[in-house]
Amino acid sequence: MYCTNCGAKNEDNAVFCGSCGQPLERKSAESDLSEEKTRAMDGRDGYRNYTVSEMESIMAKEKRRKKKPMFWLIPVLIVVLAAVAVGGFFAFRFLSEKKSRKEYEENLDRAEEYLDEKNYDKAEEFYLEAVDLMPGEQEAYLELADLYLEQEKYDRAEEILEDGKVSVDRTEEIREKIKEVKEASEEGSKGSKETDSEPKKTAKPTSKPTPKPTQKPTPKPTQEPASSPAPTPAVTPSPQTATSGEYVIPDSSSRRLTAADLAGLTKEQLRYARNEIYARHGRKFQDAGLQAYFDSKSWYVGVIEPDNFNENLLNQIEKDNLDLIRAAEGK
Repeated sequence: MYCTNCGAKNEDNAVFCGSCGQPLERKSAESDLSEEKTRAMDGRDGYRNYTVSEMESIMAKEKRRKKKPMFWLIPVLIVVLAAVAVGGFFAFRFLSEKKSRKEYEENLDRAEEYLDEKNYDKAEEFYLEAVDLMPGEQEAYLELADLYLEQEKYDRAEEILEDGKVSVDRTEEIREKIKEVKEASEEGSKGSKETDSEPKKTAKPTSKPTPKPTQKPTPKPTQEPASSPAPTPAVTPSPQTATSGEYVIPDSSSRRLTAADLAGLTKEQLRYARNEIYARHGRKFQDAGLQAYFDSKSWYVGVIEPDNFNENLLNQIEKDNLDLIRAAEGK
């Protein structure tokens, strides 16, 4: 039994409160039990009595508080997951680019090795692989264009540079290279037009030296009747003189040239001299003007397509002479 005055607990059969001495009011056992269950501490006024309705209200609020869903966790989880995903993506991209960069540089190195060996097909293969690995890098485009220029594949050089102009962010060097290719192509076509009339000019010098050999064999009348000295020597040496006259440098495949041999030759003549080394081995040419020039030569028989030509057909003297002529062209 609780005292209604001070709230102290007393024996069930007590008449007066043992704490404050006030008379105790008797209640039913059910009321005492409910009152005992609703007694609690509110944290400010010390111990006090709660009514059954107050206690039920407090318990209902507590129950609702515990059952309240934690919706605030959802956006937090979304942010955390997004951060992890973004971090993973950039980490993967970084590692992938690092690997591609390494393979890209390895392909460029391999291409340069094959280029030094004059193996243009293999060099082209590795340059193209480098372009596929990192299409946004301009170095492979420029190196590949130089390779095509060296083979006089002007259209192919311009095509690969146009591809690079689309893929690369900064294209100043590529644009300059395109201009260089177009100028080289125009120079080649211009040179081919000039050479259409050039064989006629080269035929004139042959008419002057032809009488000279006829004067030397004339003292040999013992072998032929006196009536035939003039015609016979004129016929036999003429193919020889015509053949040598159709070359810019007749012995460039058997003798190492010097700078003195190239002195006085024009850029166009140097270009013909360089390509006649290939032409001797039956190589065809993609440049229409260059092809027409060699087709006009009696000694030329073009049987090998440019893409199928193997540099190993050249001897070391020819390779050395090609390097010398290229150096002279670059001056």
